[in-house]
Amino acid sequence: SVIARLRKHVSQFENIYIEEKAICKKSGESIFYVSDRSVSSSFYKRGAELEKIKVSCETLDSVLARANGKVRIVKFDIEGSEYEVFSSSSKLGNSQYYIGEIHWDLIGVGRDVFFALFEEAGFEVNIKKDTNKRTEALFINKYSHGT
Repeated sequence: SVIARLRKHVSQFENIYIEEKAICKKSGESIFYVSDRSVSSSFYKRGAELEKIKVSCETLDSVLARANGKVRIVKFDIEGSEYEVFSSSSKLGNSQYYIGEIHWDLIGVGRDVFFALFEEAGFEVNIKKDTNKRTEALFINKYSHGT
C-alpha cells in the first residue's frame, strides 16, 4: 500500500508522522473516489473511478494544533481540495513551509485568490513549475525562523 511504502521510506528519520487521514475543510467522514491511477484519486469524481470509499477526515487546524507549533513542512497534493482546506484554516502560520501542487482545473478559484490566502498569512509564494492545469509551489513563512 502507499501508506506502507511511506512508512518504510521515512522510518530512518525522527519526527516524521504519517497518519491515514484525509485533510478536509471539516472533520468527520467523506466519500473519496479511488482512481486506477492513484495520483488521480480525489474527493472530486474525475471520470471512471474504481470505487468510492469512506475516509476519516480531519481539519488542517486540528493537525497543526496537535503538533503544538512544531511543524516545519506540510507537503500537499490534495487533488482539488487545496482551496477548501487552506481557506478553512486559521493556523496556516503554524508551519514554516508548505510545498505542493495546486490543481487549477479543480479548485474553483483563480491564482490570485488562492495565493492571497498564503500571502495574507505571511508567506512568500515561490512558483516551481507552472502550467494551465497545475502549479507546483513552495510557500515560505516570512515570520517563522525555525522550531
